[in-house]
Amino acid sequence: MKKSEKNSPLLVLEDFEERHLIERELQKRTISLRFPPQLEKTFRKYHFQNTLGFIKFSLILGFLFFIGFAPLDYLVYPSSYLKLWFIRLAIGVPALLLSLMIFHRARRDEVIQATYSLAILAVGMGSILMLLTIHYDITQKYYAGLIITVYYGYVVSGMRFWYATFAGSSITAAYTATALAFFKPAPQFLATNLFFLAAANFTGMLGNFLLEVSKRKDFLQSALLSFQRRRLEEANRKLKRLSDTDALTGLANRRYLDEFLQREWQHAMRFSYPISVLMIDIDFFKNYNDGLGHQAGDRCLQRLAELLKSFERRPGDLAARFGGEEFVIVLSGTDEAGAEKIAEEIRRGVLALKISHPSSEVSAYVSVSIGGASVIPSMEGSKEELIELADRAMYRAKELGRNQIVIEQ
Repeated sequence: MKKSEKNSPLLVLEDFEERHLIERELQKRTISLRFPPQLEKTFRKYHFQNTLGFIKFSLILGFLFFIGFAPLDYLVYPSSYLKLWFIRLAIGVPALLLSLMIFHRARRDEVIQATYSLAILAVGMGSILMLLTIHYDITQKYYAGLIITVYYGYVVSGMRFWYATFAGSSITAAYTATALAFFKPAPQFLATNLFFLAAANFTGMLGNFLLEVSKRKDFLQSALLSFQRRRLEEANRKLKRLSDTDALTGLANRRYLDEFLQREWQHAMRFSYPISVLMIDIDFFKNYNDGLGHQAGDRCLQRLAELLKSFERRPGDLAARFGGEEFVIVLSGTDEAGAEKIAEEIRRGVLALKISHPSSEVSAYVSVSIGGASVIPSMEGSKEELIELADRAMYRAKELGRNQIVIEQ
């Protein structure tokens, strides 16, 4: 998996198995901003990871906007700019900086959303205090700042609907109460301001609502695609395992053995370490099959395969079925002495299984002849030559009377 895929927000979906809930939500005709509990929890994790960067950016941008208007205070209200700057520095700036600090440590979407909502509200309250400071200006030039703040919370901040609505509605209510109690403008002037502020709230709410609906639909589609991708990957893994595995024994098959040994050969040649191969043949297996039947022969192969599988002790080790009653073990980073030691463990381990073999000429139990070869790979050699050396050693072990080990170098 690529690094970008490891950091994908879709990874939070990997633990969620209720696919039918996703399909049911996608089929709904009604619009809702809340999923069933388990799905809602997953959506919030997804939303947190998917939007955190954008929310941080929008908060920093808002902070720069809020500070950037400071020169305007001096130009428009030269007699009151110090009071206006104090409001910016005492309310707006601390709220935005504190939000950035919380964002840096937050791990839950609810914390981010609530913090940003309160930050927008703090900026809105700061704008109202500014209007109160310059109440002598009947044109209320900074009233436009309220409209910008409300719209910013709904459209630019990345907040979810209910958090943005809380901030926008609270700012509207606070302005209305302050205007009636302190500004007391002419009724038609107040009505105009309230109308535009209410319109900003309504259109902002509508846009934010539709945006969150779109985010939720994207989440559902992404979740469904994630499930389909996982099923396809699992099917591919199963198919790969089937194509790489011997059906009877469950060990690697001849094809995978060739691929594995080629990779290990290249790696060992690069770093100059030895590779050993053990070729293992069951003694008098044809007699075993003829005397006890092929089903007993299959069970015998399976028990030996279980034993050989236990010798895959490192990533560079592999047990494989070579064909018929022959098996191969690849031992990367193992020299001649180590290969001989492991071969003896295998020989003794097979005897310890005590699989009765009435027609064997060397033991009352199933035994094996093992040939081994060990080389440090080079450009002059090949993996085929290594297999051939081990095969030759195995036949030498059989010639010596079977139930033997011969290691070539």
